[in-house]
Amino acid sequence: MNRALPFICQLFIIVLFTSCLSDKGDLAQPLPDCTTIASEFNADVNPIIQTYCVNGCHEPGGSGTGDFKSNPYVGVKSKVDNGTFEQRAINTKDMPPSGPLSQTDIDILRCWLAAGAPNN
Repeated sequence: MNRALPFICQLFIIVLFTSCLSDKGDLAQPLPDCTTIASEFNADVNPIIQTYCVNGCHEPGGSGTGDFKSNPYVGVKSKVDNGTFEQRAINTKDMPPSGPLSQTDIDILRCWLAAGAPNN
């Protein structure tokens, strides 16, 4: 039994860490086929931002932090760079406050992020 105890402990630790790693929600989901999804900032991403993020929140004097209205790309990119854009809109889906974005909108945002969040 003394020889089995270290093995059992190692197995327990492996199972424990594996279960923690699999609890990542959308992070574990494969990236959508970005070759078939239009994800340019001006044509595809900014309309989502203007529809769901600006009105009353991410605009000058709004309740949200960051201005996505005056210079949309600069405002959104600052949130992309600090990680809150992906975390809040895609992973935890607690933004916008009206409810999660559609899967189509999430796929557009994920493809844009995967391309490096370009200003195109």
